Amino acid sequence: MIEITEEQFHELDKAFTEQAKANMDAEQDDPQAKLVPEGPDTEPPHVTATETIDTVPQNQSGWDLTPKAPNRAAQIEERERAWAEAKPFIPNPFFLRQSMVNTYLQCPAKFYAIYEEGKEDPGSKFTEMGTAVHAVLEAYYNDEFVAEDVDEVFDYYWQKYGPNEFSDYRDCLAMTKDFLRRNPEKPNVIATELNFLVNVEGIPLSGTIDRIDRIDEHTIRIVDYKTNQRPWSKDELEESIQFHMYDLAALQLKDRLGDFDRIINTYEMLRLGYSQTVEYTMDELKDFTQWLKIIWTKMLSGVDREARPHQYCIHNPIADACKELNAKLLDGVDEPADTIEGLTEQLETLKIQEKLVKTRRAEVESLIKEAISQNGGEITVGDKVWSTNSQARTAYPASKAIPALTLNGYSHILPEIVTINSTNLKKLMSKDDTLASVMERVAETNYTSPSLSSRKVKKGD
Repeated sequence: MIEITEEQFHELDKAFTEQAKANMDAEQDDPQAKLVPEGPDTEPPHVTATETIDTVPQNQSGWDLTPKAPNRAAQIEERERAWAEAKPFIPNPFFLRQSMVNTYLQCPAKFYAIYEEGKEDPGSKFTEMGTAVHAVLEAYYNDEFVAEDVDEVFDYYWQKYGPNEFSDYRDCLAMTKDFLRRNPEKPNVIATELNFLVNVEGIPLSGTIDRIDRIDEHTIRIVDYKTNQRPWSKDELEESIQFHMYDLAALQLKDRLGDFDRIINTYEMLRLGYSQTVEYTMDELKDFTQWLKIIWTKMLSGVDREARPHQYCIHNPIADACKELNAKLLDGVDEPADTIEGLTEQLETLKIQEKLVKTRRAEVESLIKEAISQNGGEITVGDKVWSTNSQARTAYPASKAIPALTLNGYSHILPEIVTINSTNLKKLMSKDDTLASVMERVAETNYTSPSLSSRKVKKGD
């Protein structure tokens, strides 16, 4: 554990009250002073309104796509006021973890509620599932058991860490066994659950790496286990905060890991049955470090504490600001009623509101897409760049896939990977009574989770 000293605290306080005049990257006599962030004081390059307008493509759509000329003096004054009035944040212990960065980017109000006020993030069952699976794989790669004994070991760690639902137990046990089947040979593992605390250009980084393998004398592989239900996109891999931080840490730990000049980063997607890899150049790691300095500085400054809407807002309002934001987002939406009559009436109203909101959202998205198309494919609004993209979808027509599988010796697994279109089959059965009789004998009936339905009350009910 690293504690910030009283001297560091006073230096931190002084740095912010004086508007952080010194450059954050300047060399300082006291090496500990590198842990003290310094606020930006360099004015952005001046851009005149004419210069800005000249860069905007002309269009005939009627959209006003010309960026407004910024009032630099007002911006600088507001920035300096915000920094002067900000309440500094001093982490205890004084280090930065990947989870802290992700939380801050998601919602600063949630970040300070957890790491400054000490409020607990309730987490989810997925955290519990991941902890149990990680523990099993750590024990396996530490040679504490062989693959044949995985059931017993899995039960031991699931009892300690896993959630209660049978479906979760079944799924995680299956994905763990499948992973061991797909990887019968153990690599040259040089570390499991490696805890680190390193200083990277004044940023005290901390974390835990699931596994590190030695590939050859020049190469190591950093492995992280994931139970995600969807794979990472190309952009998500290239921008992974976790792997960038892990790589920076590994470069500081060569005395423990041995020499290397190449790092392969691998997400083992346990649920999906394959891995995803990414590598970063030294220039990319340098750029990430510069960005991370800015985020670390802003965290410590406390200059941004606003609540931001995100997908977990309603389910996890741990900060007062989050509760206020939820109230604002749900303005006009009543709290659940206290009678069954009130609840059913409220549900009908919410259904109508949901349809109206979806319709309005579609209208708004359409207008934004049109503006983007008229602006060369991108449009900048505030600190965000909006664009459009289309994802490719690959299909395997049954008329071609089934013969290909059969000819290549996989006809025995057709029932596992081929589905029947019930609608088309029923149409065919309606024309062939013999076929209908046969199909009824092999049919299987399953039920989905119950959903609400309603009907008008008939006379006599």
